[in-house]
Amino acid sequence: MTQSNKRPIDRMLHGVSTGHVKTVRDAWRELLAHAEQSTIDVRERILSSDWSTKPLGPSSAYFSTLLAALVELDSQQFEQVVAKLKKSNLHPLHLKTIKSVSKQVTGKPSTFIGSGVPVHIAATIQDRQAVIKCIKKWSQTKGISLDGVTRINVIERKLEHEYSAFYSVLFSGIVLTWPTGKAGIFRSWYQRLKVEFSFYHEVGHHVGGHLEGGQVESQEQEANEYARRILRNSRPFFSILVSVVRWVGKPMLRWLLTKGRVKHKS
Repeated sequence: MTQSNKRPIDRMLHGVSTGHVKTVRDAWRELLAHAEQSTIDVRERILSSDWSTKPLGPSSAYFSTLLAALVELDSQQFEQVVAKLKKSNLHPLHLKTIKSVSKQVTGKPSTFIGSGVPVHIAATIQDRQAVIKCIKKWSQTKGISLDGVTRINVIERKLEHEYSAFYSVLFSGIVLTWPTGKAGIFRSWYQRLKVEFSFYHEVGHHVGGHLEGGQVESQEQEANEYARRILRNSRPFFSILVSVVRWVGKPMLRWLLTKGRVKHKS
């Protein structure tokens, strides 16, 4: 049987074993497009006896990917399957995987944007309504495209985070970190602006079909340009102000540097 004739679940696992990102991503999207049958297939595969033995080769990656898929397809089914697995002869290493994936389950989406993209907001974020308001507004900006985005997760920003946001290439999802704690008016505005830009940047990776997870400089530049373009549509007055400041500031800076060199020569 050729890859094109295989079921989406089989193509997805094949992509995991070979490390072929595009195969995993495309199969994942097809799973979501046929949710009812996919839920049955994934549930059946997870509840097999394969996970009672010590993980070998890519089996750990298979198991975590199947669990993540079931979370997206049907979170209630995920909870039921996990309850059964915990009563079964599950290998301890796979049990650790269950605990890890379970931490990412946030229940029902806080809201939906675009053509039905679920937005999950972490319980540790207090002003969830403010987050919902921002995400909805940003998603309606002229020129933005969320087609194919499967999920948006908003989590609390912590010092140990090395990112403000990232695009999950395999699953076509976006994770945003949200600043918490007290901040002054200007700082709060600036933090919100950075999150908005990061959101557009990650959408830019998605729209650009980038598969390297932000590791290629040209793709980063392309995502940045996309974010700048959408931000100009979102905040036209602010964008005009920045352009004016740059237009005035560059000649002034050149004049100051030239004046400094003249004085130095004298």
